[in-house]
Amino acid sequence: MATTYHVRKVAKGRWGITAAHPGWVTPIGTYPKRSAAITVAKLLAGWRCSVVVHSS
Repeated sequence: MATTYHVRKVAKGRWGITAAHPGWVTPIGTYPKRSAAITVAKLLAGWRCSVVVHSS
């Protein structure tokens, strides 16, 4: 099963990344800019996993 990386707004001016494996959720980190969080999530995902960006 592939991992899904989620990018969410966690606080004012902070974006967090979590990795969701089947039955397991791992927090990766927070970033000050949305674009930085998306870039890191895409690099971690590679070509096999997916990235979901939650708008807020």
